[in-house]
Amino acid sequence: MAFSSYGAFWLYLSLLKIFTSLGLVSAQPVALGTVLLLWGFFTFYMWIASLKTNLATCLVFLFLWIAFVVLGIGDITGIHGIELAGGFMALVTAIAAWYDSLAVVINDTFGKQVLPLGKPVK
Repeated sequence: MAFSSYGAFWLYLSLLKIFTSLGLVSAQPVALGTVLLLWGFFTFYMWIASLKTNLATCLVFLFLWIAFVVLGIGDITGIHGIELAGGFMALVTAIAAWYDSLAVVINDTFGKQVLPLGKPVK
């Protein structure tokens, strides 16, 4: 669910940027901000579902939820500092996601816990 949904989001966003740069469509910041807030809503309930997985995955969805909300607010308001904070949260999300994938792959490869993932939230 998550991989295909976020893959579709990135496909949409990249096509929007390409078509906008070619002058084929016009993308208003408020519209993009609204889309980001809606993806924040989707990410929020993915975060709720992730509470039954492990702490690392839970943190990825939590940071991504915050990033979408802050980026959406930044686009809607046009305040550069908010947009910058959203970009920072996206970088924090990327670091958490890289660690999560690293730990899953290494732990699975070695057949034991080499890197901690954290227990599910109860």
